[in-house]
Amino acid sequence: WGLRATTGRFVAGLALAAVPIAVMAVTVIRPATYAPLFDAGSLAWDDLLQLQVWRIATSPLIQPRSGFLPSNIELLLLFVPLAAVVVGPVRAVIGFFVGDWLSSLPTLVVLRLLGAAGDDWALGQARAPDAGSSSGAFGLAGIVAATPRHRSVRLALVLIVAAFHCYRLARFHFLFDAQHAAASTAGVLVGRRWRRSSAPFAGSPSGLER
Repeated sequence: WGLRATTGRFVAGLALAAVPIAVMAVTVIRPATYAPLFDAGSLAWDDLLQLQVWRIATSPLIQPRSGFLPSNIELLLLFVPLAAVVVGPVRAVIGFFVGDWLSSLPTLVVLRLLGAAGDDWALGQARAPDAGSSSGAFGLAGIVAATPRHRSVRLALVLIVAAFHCYRLARFHFLFDAQHAAASTAGVLVGRRWRRSSAPFAGSPSGLER
């Protein structure tokens, strides 16, 4: 790519990352807006049963608590612009939502099944409203890791991502760490498919031009 095209993609990625950050800013400026935003846009098992499918799209744009979440801001500012440069802004948006969906929805299903089997904690988690941008960002991390043309680079990046998630899961045992690992795994699979289905593009480290 030329410098102008790369800069354009990076700026587009920053603009995309700014959307959930702007929602955070609204809750800082007007804290009273957070509760209705979270109630209207978060996702839980009962919402799926009631066919409130728009929540699948809105939940990654709202955070699990009011105010600025530094860790989520860092993830967004790192991986969204990077993915926009590597695979293009459109695919970055797709990857963000796919990463979230392929971690959040299967997690809800598993929790509900465990709840049906008598696990009260899992049932409570399935019914608790959830939201956040971190899974979408980790999905993009997986995509970025899986798209370089050189196999050794891909392998190194995927191993770094895997090692990070293994450490988190072994050290902290949080449910969201399992979701993040699932999101990155989904991102790796999506990035691998995109890399294989796209014709090599001169000057592109990933072979993706869209």
